[in-house]
Amino acid sequence: MLFPPFEQDIESDDGCLLKILIVPKFAVGKVIGRGGKTIEEIAKASGCKLEFRRMETKDNGDIPLHMVSLYDNMNDLLKAEKMVNKIVSVTSQIINIY
Repeated sequence: MLFPPFEQDIESDDGCLLKILIVPKFAVGKVIGRGGKTIEEIAKASGCKLEFRRMETKDNGDIPLHMVSLYDNMNDLLKAEKMVNKIVSVTSQIINIY
């Protein structure tokens, strides 16, 4: 069973586009990577700023990932989302093997 990030919202924020994905708790570490390396690579490749923010209302530990396109470009957001979805999918498959 796959658990892709849940798309919570798409908004305009100060002239920039903002998209929020809910990343399952089990995949957060993989999306961030050792020392933040993976999330930095996603940001560089997509042109988006990415930031995890904890929400008090999430009982299951899933964490919102805020993705901001600094250039008001939906393609940047979609590219970042695709990269995050791939990491979550692979992580889910590995978990299901064990």
